[in-house]
Amino acid sequence: MSQADIQETPPPFLIHVQYIKDLSFENPNPLESFGETVEAQPSISVDIQAKAQDLGSSSFEVLLEIRVDAKRNDKQLFLLELSYGAIVALSSQAAQEP
Repeated sequence: MSQADIQETPPPFLIHVQYIKDLSFENPNPLESFGETVEAQPSISVDIQAKAQDLGSSSFEVLLEIRVDAKRNDKQLFLLELSYGAIVALSSQAAQEP
């Protein structure tokens, strides 16, 4: 493959825009979270999901959904939920592949 072939090959997709679709942070007990009796380690769970919705014309809305849940002794420390999106278009060559 020559240098000219490499430069003329279009990228497989194009990101048109990126955005925060939804963001939520809850800290119900901020004073208790950092109090003097903090001996137990928190339990932190992280959940990540990726979703895509066809917008037509080889364009898609791609969402990355992230949820972080932190608890100590069954008490909520914080909850973070983020939905980060992008509008992505496939190149004509990538759209034709099975």
